[in-house]
Amino acid sequence: MRILIILAFASLLAGAAPAQSPVKSSDAPDVVVTRISWQKQIYNPALLEDPMLVGAQQSQMQREQRLARDVPLRETPAPKASPLFGIPSSKKQGGVRYVYRARIRNTGDKTIREIGWEYLLSDPTTELEVGRHLHSMKINLPAGKTKELIARSNRPPAGILLASNDSAEAHAKYSERVIINRIRYADGSVWQRPSK
Repeated sequence: MRILIILAFASLLAGAAPAQSPVKSSDAPDVVVTRISWQKQIYNPALLEDPMLVGAQQSQMQREQRLARDVPLRETPAPKASPLFGIPSSKKQGGVRYVYRARIRNTGDKTIREIGWEYLLSDPTTELEVGRHLHSMKINLPAGKTKELIARSNRPPAGILLASNDSAEAHAKYSERVIINRIRYADGSVWQRPSK
């Protein structure tokens, strides 16, 4: 009976773990990809603004109104306000961004200074490519060390995304891998993936 309870509990824990794609080799010399992932982020610039700004702007508007009453001949321009609550409108736009990550390890003898990589998504049954994201970045990765590459994009991982907001379901739908296309080393030498 105890064994059945332990097995049932273990299967529950296994089912609760997030879905993660198995990491496939990058086929690049001296670089091993150990982990990859992508995630959807909602960006709202209003959350980054100073919460006291609205109060300060309201105080400034009240001062300007008092000045306008005291000096009737002088006209002061009214601040531009949004239709809601008289709060000045912001031109910053929010939206959705996607963050692509790859953890790599330098298994060679030379320090890596720049790396070109792509995050590929494909349909697991047909193996057809549904998304490709090219990235290039300067890094400082000495021999034997590990670094996480992080790239942001406004483009979704695939041309068609699931309507569901469940990211585990979206990850399970695709086969994911990272390919290293170019490596520039500290000594000036460059490795480039041969074109097909």
